[in-house]
Amino acid sequence: MKNFEKLSRNALKSVNGGKGSACKLTISINGTTEVHTQYFAGTNQQASSGANAACVEILNGGHGATRCKYDCAYDGFGN
Repeated sequence: MKNFEKLSRNALKSVNGGKGSACKLTISINGTTEVHTQYFAGTNQQASSGANAACVEILNGGHGATRCKYDCAYDGFGN
């Protein structure tokens, strides 16, 4: 484990966890899939709720979207 840096207290404050999260929204429109990363503020649960609300809005907003899913960073992308 070389080349790792110990984070200072100030650096640790900027690490995601409890303050919101970046979420990847995967949206299918007319057979094309796009991935957009968006930040949702609040607790981790609020970030997930915000991403879910964004997907609902995309699906119901007349954009022609047929699928929307989200994956938030706070629990590790892909988990």
